[in-house]
Amino acid sequence: MADGTRLPRSTNPVGGGRAPLAMGGTTTNRKIRHKTKMKHPLRFFALAAALLAGCATNDGQKPEKGPGGTIAYLVEVESSEPGARVEANNEYVGKTPLTLKIFGDKDGTFHNFGSYHYIITAYQLRPGQQPQTKDFRTGGWFTAEDRIPKKMFFDFGPVPEAPKTETK
Repeated sequence: MADGTRLPRSTNPVGGGRAPLAMGGTTTNRKIRHKTKMKHPLRFFALAAALLAGCATNDGQKPEKGPGGTIAYLVEVESSEPGARVEANNEYVGKTPLTLKIFGDKDGTFHNFGSYHYIITAYQLRPGQQPQTKDFRTGGWFTAEDRIPKKMFFDFGPVPEAPKTETK
């Protein structure tokens, strides 16, 4: 060994005394561990804490807590014609423009309070217009869930011009 000759693997003290595969031996997976030394660990943790804290702030206010571990989301509801009647799950919530409070999951999606859908409907102001409906999925067993929007707009189409009367 001192003269640079290599012994067979079975007798090589570095090889762990195992015979090569051709002789019916076993292999070993040796993991080489590299030790890395962080030069400035305090700087790293301070930077990580600052980034995480910056992402979690919401103007210093905690969100309003709701039933079932939900939090409140405020959604602006507008329409092409102000004053449209708005219902959420068949309950009157007001006339446009309004701010609707929706309790949803912490990840920003609709919470399933026993229904797979959350339906918001705006009703027409004039004859000939159709009610406008937005249907959101609330999730459940292997079903998708929608994100809660920040703003909703209901378009009732163009406002017709008043009929012109001819004067003689």
